[in-house]
Amino acid sequence: ASISGDLPQFTAAQAAAGKTAYNSSCAVCHGSTMTNGTFGTPLAGEYFKSRWSGKTLKAFFDKSKTMPPAAPKSLPDDTYAKIIAYILETNGYSPGSADLPTKAESLERTTIR
Repeated sequence: ASISGDLPQFTAAQAAAGKTAYNSSCAVCHGSTMTNGTFGTPLAGEYFKSRWSGKTLKAFFDKSKTMPPAAPKSLPDDTYAKIIAYILETNGYSPGSADLPTKAESLERTTIR
């Protein structure tokens, strides 16, 4: 079964900024390596693949905005996009020339694989 939809796109600069934001906002629960968190689910490796493969980037973006649990939607959409770019890079996606979008219709056309 093939998965339709565009592959996620993001830039290296976006992922680098995302790493900084991840370390300050997400690592406390999800861990410094995304797989060694004490409170949050893994955001890399097999768990990430099994949980998110085949789902749209919009679904993941919407889920990210429920974080952190004590303060959902407390970061700008642009910051969530940077963090997602970093998560994708950590999961083996290669950066390209286009930023990861924040618009729902663009995210809806993009599928995590």
